[in-house]
Amino acid sequence: MLARGGWDYETEDDRAERRRREDDWLEGLRALEAMLPIGGADWATHGMLRQEIEAAVRLRVNRTELWDVNQMTGWHLVVAHLANTIPVDTPERREQALWRFRELPGVIRARLDDLRHGVSRGYTAAQQAVHRVSEQLGSLLSGGVLESAAARASDAAFASAWREVIEKEVRPALAAYREYLVRDYARVARDTPGLFALPNGLEAYRAEVFRFTSLDLTPEQMLEGADEEMEATDARLRPILARLYAGTTLEEGKQAMRGDPRLTHRSRPEMIEHARSVMEYIRPQLPRFFLHTPDVPLVIEPMTPVEEGIGASGYYQSPEGEAPGRYVLNTAHALLIGRWETTCSAVHEGFPGHHFERAYGDARSTRHPATKELQTQAFREGWAFYGESLASDMDVYDTDVARAGYYMHFLEVWVGLVADVLLHTGRVTRDQAIEILIKRAGRLQHISESRVDRYIAAPGQVTCYMIGYRAVRQLRRDAEQVLGSCFDARSFHDVLLRDGPITLPMQRAKINRWVEDVRHANL
Repeated sequence: MLARGGWDYETEDDRAERRRREDDWLEGLRALEAMLPIGGADWATHGMLRQEIEAAVRLRVNRTELWDVNQMTGWHLVVAHLANTIPVDTPERREQALWRFRELPGVIRARLDDLRHGVSRGYTAAQQAVHRVSEQLGSLLSGGVLESAAARASDAAFASAWREVIEKEVRPALAAYREYLVRDYARVARDTPGLFALPNGLEAYRAEVFRFTSLDLTPEQMLEGADEEMEATDARLRPILARLYAGTTLEEGKQAMRGDPRLTHRSRPEMIEHARSVMEYIRPQLPRFFLHTPDVPLVIEPMTPVEEGIGASGYYQSPEGEAPGRYVLNTAHALLIGRWETTCSAVHEGFPGHHFERAYGDARSTRHPATKELQTQAFREGWAFYGESLASDMDVYDTDVARAGYYMHFLEVWVGLVADVLLHTGRVTRDQAIEILIKRAGRLQHISESRVDRYIAAPGQVTCYMIGYRAVRQLRRDAEQVLGSCFDARSFHDVLLRDGPITLPMQRAKINRWVEDVRHANL
């Protein structure tokens, strides 16, 4: 519920009312399920609504509002983003912006009360998240982001009013929140970062995985096949790294490639330009693999300084209205990041990854507009990794370095899945999870720390990449096996993408029906 000036915050009464509605909606959706044929617009809309509500019901056990200190998705990042982008081009919008930010201090105080209540109930954020959020808040308070709306408006009266709201109301509230984190909360924050350490933590972890993957999986099911996948990838890497770094072990070769100064970017701008060049190379090849190629612009730009601490190499932001899609790249460590890493990231976020998948689904989907913003992350991320494999057929990885880089990227996300499961079920500590990334993925120490802190902040999220990829890959393998020479990859991709990011069980049902239709048509 959007309350208090449009800020995403719920009171206890709000939560109780939302939960009552969710229970009623879920009961109604379950009653409708058997009436909807697979593949129709109503079927897709119904399935996504049911997934969204079932996930919300399962997530109640997490009580996230009581320990919501998060460097990945925290409310303070929304504040920074809105301060920098909120529309102020008309008198009405300027007045709305002022109203919204005048309401913000009250929301911040309410969030402080939630944290204090969480401490009394045994719910606290991990120390690493507290440290990183404190740093982000410090950057927000010391920089000029909060005042940016005043400069964008070209309205002296508004600029004066905006600065007064920021200086007298918003900045003191943010500073008080940060002071509480640093002075009081850090002392009681949990030093055991895994979700298992919270009340009902193991159940909460499974709820998070369901939210991200649309599958109800045990930790053992999540780990199934991971070791075999990593060993197979190591087997592909070993001869390539032996050629690139003669005389090294496999582990030494991975680390040598990660730290090779000959392979890294020369500057932040050069990192952005490299990502753009990869997209320019791939774009004209798309018709070979897809029946349709929607022409939706993609811009590539660097993260803001506040965002650079989120622990991700980049992210994709879908088009809004007439605006293009945005691939936002973390250039903070450009001089330490290999160009091959940026190649994989660009394919993943751009073509034929997230941007293409989103544009294709938007152009072809018949889902109700109200559900077009709903998504199954495991399909989105699984498709993006599948897209990386398609890039191999486009000769994107045309050198030993590029091929090794693709395998290294692939390996790292399997390693991330394993580390996430082990961390949140209490089988390894933070330091041990970091060591797993260093040894198995060849990651440098500071990058490994940032990655693991990301896993701590977003339990279960990293599992959706390879769970989704494995599901998409298996759908193709099964279809190829049944259809043989009748299998057409372009048609397969069209069926897979045209309803948007529906759940993995829904994708399986839809592809099975398509396979049967093709098989019968060719009898």
